[in-house]
Amino acid sequence: MYLYNPYLRRHSFFAASALFLIVASFLSLSVESQTRPSGPCGAHRWKEGSSWNADGTINDKGDLPKGIISCGSSASTENALEAYKTKYNSSVFNITLTATCFNPDGDPTDNIPPVRLPRNGPVTDQDIVWLNFDVRPFAGTFQYQLQGGDYSWALYYSNTSQAGVDPIGNTYGGTLERLSGNCSSLTYVECGITSNGWVNITVPSFSDPANYYLAIWRNDNQNFGQGDNVTFKARYGCGDGTVAPCFVEIKNATQNCSAATGFYDVCFKLNGANGSFKINDLNVSPNQATRFVYTGYDAGGNVVVSTVTTTTEPTLVFGNAASINSKAVTYDVCIRYPLAADYSFQVEPVTTGCTLTPISQSGNKCCVAPVASELTGGTKCSGESVTLTTTPTGTAPFTYEWYTVGNNTPIAGASTSTYTATVSGSYYVVVSNGCGSDPSAAVSVTINPTVTMTDPADQVKCVGNTTTANFAVVSNVSYSWTNNNT
Repeated sequence: MYLYNPYLRRHSFFAASALFLIVASFLSLSVESQTRPSGPCGAHRWKEGSSWNADGTINDKGDLPKGIISCGSSASTENALEAYKTKYNSSVFNITLTATCFNPDGDPTDNIPPVRLPRNGPVTDQDIVWLNFDVRPFAGTFQYQLQGGDYSWALYYSNTSQAGVDPIGNTYGGTLERLSGNCSSLTYVECGITSNGWVNITVPSFSDPANYYLAIWRNDNQNFGQGDNVTFKARYGCGDGTVAPCFVEIKNATQNCSAATGFYDVCFKLNGANGSFKINDLNVSPNQATRFVYTGYDAGGNVVVSTVTTTTEPTLVFGNAASINSKAVTYDVCIRYPLAADYSFQVEPVTTGCTLTPISQSGNKCCVAPVASELTGGTKCSGESVTLTTTPTGTAPFTYEWYTVGNNTPIAGASTSTYTATVSGSYYVVVSNGCGSDPSAAVSVTINPTVTMTDPADQVKCVGNTTTANFAVVSNVSYSWTNNNT
């Protein structure tokens, strides 16, 4: 029999609760005691700026996790980054600097020119801080500043672009770090030193978010100590600096082929800011472009330039990045070329002060798979022939192989669009080009042999009697009898 004892039940509850707290504390300590790994995958996520929403949009209210550089001239700042230090290990991630590194040497707006100075990379087991932060799409540029002591830095961006952060992350010393991009695949950007001046950086892709990793260490190759205060500031995260540069890029070019029209379209996205850019067709007659079609969108995907179709090389205007939410920052463009022509075009700045080098793109003509035309057979007599001809559609040049039905080996020497058949049979042709092949339907060719006849012997019969005349002839003939040519 089970007897209810509230004292035992209460103490059992307390014991279970205590056990739970002990286990939870152990798990918590085990998570928080993880060692921050060397290299960029042990980075600290910047605690300032804006944050990513789950759908890849941006929350400028700055809800956690933060780390996206905000718009405007007011810098977001995080101090005491040395608290997130780890040890430098070149076998995990090797930092190799260019011959000289950037020193802003004062604010460029004060007309103090930046200089470049030799700088040392970190040494093995030296304290180093890795900082992860992001720049939003369509920003183009941003500014940051590193202060607090005699520090060196090296900036990298992730080769994989991500509009968000790791949803799980890792906890080091009680700090949950949720990083963006791919910390294991980075591209070197620049190196520099601490300064009161601002570092201006152009993002690797205008229309994609950029995920950055910044390595920071003491220039004297010593560890961080008392008196260090690694301070990172960033601003103009919408490319809205006082001197925002012009920018343009071509992305996602594709070909839309149509043999029926005799033309094909090269379509692409043209992303840019702070300038006007002209599209120049580089082909000459008779292969020049015949049509340009474009539509402009703002950063939110709203149409701000309605679709235009023109035969004239267009100039496209991109809004100032300070107002990207209401200005065109991307255009869908299609250029039409003759089917037989390769394509080549150029995008050049036409805005005064924009010193960008024109960008060009070219490619092979559109390849349309062949379609063999219908053949026409026929019947001829021995010694005559039937000419079979195909006129295929698609992208030239074509190759031809002629076959007889039931024989998988091409007819020797038959390699043009025309074949002369001298033997009865069923024929077809396979037409090929660089992007496909097409067999025609088979047609019949009949070559009748020459008619020969053996005359019967003469016969004499009385009136009223009959006679039979037999002729030895070939098959497949018709007969016509005459009597004294009547």
